Amino acid sequence: LSDVPPAAPTGLDLLAGSDLGSSSSDNVTSANSATVRVAFEVLATDGSAAIAGNTVRVLAGGVAVGGETLRAADITNGYIDVVANIAGIADGPVALAATITDSAGLESPLSAALSVLRDTAPPAVVVTLDQSALQVGVAATVTFTFSEVPVGFGAANITYDTASATLGALSATSNPLVYTASLTPTTGADDAINVITVGTGWTDVAGNSPSASSSSAN
Repeated sequence: LSDVPPAAPTGLDLLAGSDLGSSSSDNVTSANSATVRVAFEVLATDGSAAIAGNTVRVLAGGVAVGGETLRAADITNGYIDVVANIAGIADGPVALAATITDSAGLESPLSAALSVLRDTAPPAVVVTLDQSALQVGVAATVTFTFSEVPVGFGAANITYDTASATLGALSATSNPLVYTASLTPTTGADDAINVITVGTGWTDVAGNSPSASSSSAN
């Protein structure tokens, strides 16, 4: 048996099927189970190359969350896909790293860390109007303030009493969490109640949908 430990894994990548949300390559996910591709050295001649029978472990914050034993096909590929159970990890940045252990129990150094942002919280939006009641000739400004950057938010997500007013085009602001629109009363309409509701047909960047619709207090 060699007394040379395996070389550290050369790279980690969160596979697209686990990189959920608006992008499959931003390392933001709401997944509880994430598949991580671990690449390793196979050409070294000093005894540190990975070989079949070695064990690859993926760690989160130093705690093992997944592992696989290398097979001949993995050595040919130069990588192995490991399923990491991250369900018990709190939302926020997660540093994933990997090690390789040989049959003698010698363990490689840690790989460089892969930073993944875990986000499982449903997003929310607060809808406000700057007018307490609609009055002819006075347009109200509707403000939509999101807890997270919305994905897929648009006019189709908004409902209101179209008989008493017309909602103008949504405008993005310098703050990516805030949108506004102008609510203009229909000619001849005075209305003390005009509720604006945002449905659940949008998500945050990680792909989480809101748990319920949100309505203005007016």
